[in-house]
Amino acid sequence: MEWFRHRKDAKTRSVERRADRPRLLAVLRNGPALDRLALAFASTLGTGFLPPIGGLWGALAGMLLAASLPSPLVSAIALAAITVAGTLATAWVQRTTGIEDPAAITIDEVVGAWLACLLSGLQGPLLLLPFALFCLFDLTKPLPANLLDRYDNALGVMGDDLVAGVYGGLLARVAVLAWSAVQGP
Repeated sequence: MEWFRHRKDAKTRSVERRADRPRLLAVLRNGPALDRLALAFASTLGTGFLPPIGGLWGALAGMLLAASLPSPLVSAIALAAITVAGTLATAWVQRTTGIEDPAAITIDEVVGAWLACLLSGLQGPLLLLPFALFCLFDLTKPLPANLLDRYDNALGVMGDDLVAGVYGGLLARVAVLAWSAVQGP
């Protein structure tokens, strides 16, 4: 069992995902209304189609959502609702396009980065720490994220990013606590 995603798997998946782009754009432009709505939501209002990497834009949206909500409780409730809605929208897009893991889907990065920011307990510019750690863990996919990434369903698409969010948020929290301990009272 490997501890991280294998580089060869990442390259193969990247080539496959680029080939799916025209089919996704066709749905976004000409598909039935519910298909377009599901794809718009799952692609975070189209950020998944932005260069250079749509997932980075989705993660940035997640960090901004975490920063903009008035309390951790409101943020947690909103995050749970968006996670459920994102999972349903992702499953809808997968079913209607026949694509297992569409590259344009970025709602998974939104909820992953949001979770990292929420768990870190940080605010303001310090949210860049859990954001960066989430991006690192989303890229490397440490156990069990790499196992979830292999599932070709909506739970697999969302699950690996949620795991990366947990890792990023907890590591950011530990880093800040350790820094505070070193600085003293």
